[in-house]
Amino acid sequence: MVDACDPSSLCHADSDVLVPSRLSWSQRLRAGSDGGRSGDRLVLRAWRGHQKLRVPVGERSIQSQSGGSRSCASNHWTAMTAKRRDRSQDDILVALCGLTPQVVTETVWALTRLDPPVWPKEIWILTTEAGRQMCRQMLFGETGALARFQRDYDPHRLHRLRYGSEYVVVLRDRMGQPIDDVRTAADNLAIADQLATFLRRQTARPNVRVHCSVAGGRKTMGILLAAVFQLYGRPDDRLYHVLVSPEFESHPAFFYKPRRSTVLRGANGRRLRTSDAVIELADIPYVRLRPLLSQPLPSRFTELVERTQQELQALTSVQPVRLVADRNQLRIGSQTVSLTPQGWELYRALADRKRLHCVRPEQPHCDGCTDCYVRVGKESWDEVRTAIEQQSGRSGILPKDLTGFRSMVSKLNQAIRSALGSERLASRYGIQSVGIRNNKAYGVAVDKAMLKETESPDAE
Repeated sequence: MVDACDPSSLCHADSDVLVPSRLSWSQRLRAGSDGGRSGDRLVLRAWRGHQKLRVPVGERSIQSQSGGSRSCASNHWTAMTAKRRDRSQDDILVALCGLTPQVVTETVWALTRLDPPVWPKEIWILTTEAGRQMCRQMLFGETGALARFQRDYDPHRLHRLRYGSEYVVVLRDRMGQPIDDVRTAADNLAIADQLATFLRRQTARPNVRVHCSVAGGRKTMGILLAAVFQLYGRPDDRLYHVLVSPEFESHPAFFYKPRRSTVLRGANGRRLRTSDAVIELADIPYVRLRPLLSQPLPSRFTELVERTQQELQALTSVQPVRLVADRNQLRIGSQTVSLTPQGWELYRALADRKRLHCVRPEQPHCDGCTDCYVRVGKESWDEVRTAIEQQSGRSGILPKDLTGFRSMVSKLNQAIRSALGSERLASRYGIQSVGIRNNKAYGVAVDKAMLKETESPDAE
């Protein structure tokens, strides 16, 4: 018998060696990593308690019979593939589930078959009360389908899967009671808000990549989850549907393709071999609208939709701005922005430069022109302040130093942002600056054709 821990006793150039399975992975690696030439290989065949390992000695790696590749660094194993994932990120699975928990294990199986494979560290299940009971009976525990899957495909527990009752989210109605089924419009809205709250929390985790499956549950649940995912999904987050061969899709004993094929009985008594099953993971492309939304993101679905609609509208149209003199207000479309007297006078002064003193009067629209903006620097601030106050007809409305002026502009823009509820909208209507620090030019962002001053809010 060859001692696998003695490098001098190992053969090279595709020799067959028996290595007792009781040896640790690090002992087996050390057995194949010393005394060899780069490119040499050791074939360790499995036979009665032994395991077959193919060891490229110079590369310090071991390839198991399943075809997965492992590498060793400081006696710790990490997955090696041709395409490496960002190891600083953890993958988690979020799966909808109805009364067929099989969709969860089918999704996990399909994820681990990807190139590179995805082993989710957390398996979150969104389901009804009836679905929770089915998951507890069929998926969890040492005899559950998830434990069987890991014993089958990850017998050495190289990947830690976290799942169980604490990772099950039971959807509830408006009264806070667990939902057994989704049948009413009120239930749909309640579920939509819960899905939004859950995904908002998960996508706020900076080092987590979310893999979301809409394969289980009612169709409306899948549609709502996909809609919420469009609003919260980040560039690396993925949305999936799982497709399973029809004869296996509804079979109560089929949870995934086991490593060794087994025979199941179909509804008509026909023998079904699990090796013939086809499980496909459909990666669903989706429009990521999250970059359009201002922070913080709302957690209620209806508010999220309304916010998104406002942001999209801001991209396609600009509302007229009325300056209401007797109220110190701006009317932006149907929204009212209340300003301090000093803030209103500053906004009006900069708006008048654009409306009444345009340096390019022959142009009906600004089209990105900023020639009317007031250039402000430390040396020129006193002169600029005097000019603006003379234009407004009121002295003392501006701070005496440039730092105070910048703070005043920031507070004015914050008032617009608070009223409109959107950073993107505020940037369309607030005071903007261009140029380098200490030599910036300030002006109103709105097109000159969209600015109008009135004495009262009811005047046209």
